[in-house]
Amino acid sequence: MAPVPSFFSPRFDKAGAFEKAREAVLAKGWGKAYTNEQKLFFIPVWFFSYYVFWEKTGENGEKIVSREKRGFGALDSATSEFSEWLSHLAENASSFSSQALVPAIPDIVEVPSKLEEAPAKEIVSAGLAARNAAAKQNVLVLGMSLFFVPVWKIKGTVGEHSFSCSVEAVTGKIFFEQGVPHRKKTRKEIVNASLAEAANPLAWIEFFKRIAVRVFGAASRTLRDQDAVTLVLVAILIIAALWAMRFF
Repeated sequence: MAPVPSFFSPRFDKAGAFEKAREAVLAKGWGKAYTNEQKLFFIPVWFFSYYVFWEKTGENGEKIVSREKRGFGALDSATSEFSEWLSHLAENASSFSSQALVPAIPDIVEVPSKLEEAPAKEIVSAGLAARNAAAKQNVLVLGMSLFFVPVWKIKGTVGEHSFSCSVEAVTGKIFFEQGVPHRKKTRKEIVNASLAEAANPLAWIEFFKRIAVRVFGAASRTLRDQDAVTLVLVAILIIAALWAMRFF
């Protein structure tokens, strides 16, 4: 009998998911982000644990385990591909609250599962063998469980750029299918930032310190008395500080 799939209950609602996307976009220097489309999908995912081992020939010709590896993974049952960005749910899949029916949330899309457990396990075994350069018979796939994972698909705009991303609604992990570049500051913003820095006495001190190092750095390599160089640098810093504080 085929296992009955479970459905993760989403912990991020529509507003919470967009806030995750908005924070990620604004972190690149943009002012405002707008959403054009947002839907909740339930993605069928096979979660599993695995054990991979490698063998070598012993002194008496016997096979012995030389190395081993354990881990967790996820296989998208709709595309038959490994789902790297959802694999973080695999280790604790059973600990998340789940239910036998799709949660009563309007406008959701349930993506149909296309893989039964046996072919899913075969794909995982072959994929892990190829990824780890191991013999297929040395790959053990354990604990295959089918879950429907809630994922918010978001499309939006920021400035003149469009973006699209997926927000996994259980832990809030985000994945950008189409991201936005870091925003470059305008000339006005650069000038304002420079003026603000110029008005800060501490900034002037740091500025003169860098200048002094550039001027005396090369010469200091030829001087035997390093203390003389240090005194010159200190004097320059003192003059710069006094000038910045309007002492003359």
